[in-house]
Amino acid sequence: MAEEETKREPREVDTGVIPAEFREGGGLRTMTATVVSAKAPCSCGICTKSKIKAKRLHIELKPTNQPKWKNQNEWFGLSDADDSAFFALVERLRKIGVACPAGKNIGEVIAAMGEAEWAEEEKIGRTQSAVWMPQRLL
Repeated sequence: MAEEETKREPREVDTGVIPAEFREGGGLRTMTATVVSAKAPCSCGICTKSKIKAKRLHIELKPTNQPKWKNQNEWFGLSDADDSAFFALVERLRKIGVACPAGKNIGEVIAAMGEAEWAEEEKIGRTQSAVWMPQRLL
């Protein structure tokens, strides 16, 4: 996922052929991955050089079942709005059994998750076309 707020350009596909990256349930791509780092707010080189200055959660994922993929990065603006991607992430973590106690840093919670299945999902509380969201712990 690109750091800047850009939309993925649609690609032309053969008539009647479902692209391989589509999956049942609406996800675009899936992977199993371990968390390399999760920091909120983040002060890594990418985040400090970014034009976006809002405080964000930065998650770096290492795909374990996609050997040709590079690490995947995802950013969530830190927000308590119930229609935000960050709120959706916390709710998803709780749904799959990850304890998210009030007062705990979300970066620490995610960094301790271990391996999980992640899927790209369309437009969850944001203008970007897709966001990596955890689906289940492995």
